[in-house]
Amino acid sequence: RHAEARECATRLSAAIAVVNPEIIVTSCLECLEALHHLKQETGATYDVLHVLEYIQQHRTRFPDAHSTTPLILHEPCRFSKFPSVKIAAEALITSLGTAPQFLPPDTPRCCRRWHHADPANHTQRRTIVDATASAHAHLVCPCLTCHEAFQETRPTAPLLDLVDLFAQSLQPKEMTP
Repeated sequence: RHAEARECATRLSAAIAVVNPEIIVTSCLECLEALHHLKQETGATYDVLHVLEYIQQHRTRFPDAHSTTPLILHEPCRFSKFPSVKIAAEALITSLGTAPQFLPPDTPRCCRRWHHADPANHTQRRTIVDATASAHAHLVCPCLTCHEAFQETRPTAPLLDLVDLFAQSLQPKEMTP
């Protein structure tokens, strides 16, 4: 697996070199981690941001948005590596006019997407989704990997990708004379 990861990193680095970006924006926390590592490894000068960090930096460019649904923020395991993404996620939910809610402390945090051999993974993901449903809320996932894992576990679960939530909540700003 390490050889596969190294080959992917080499291909990604070559593709980035062709484009020569000033900034790379991703909604995947694993990709964010890989891009930060690649940037450090190659000494590249581009910026790497999670899409939520980008939205937070440019929030005034977007129309006002509002949500009337209670929102529980899933705190994926990668938040510990990227606290700025957690801050951006909480800020975006707050900007939608609602305070972010959180799962009870005894609820698992990690979706365990990358630990397929463990039969407890499906149960752990189901516990997270069911805790959200019992709270009559939507689970907001700032991590694309977690979102996909939860969706596979319960296809009808009340899940929202934070970027989709923002897009769905947009309302045009009223023009003032």
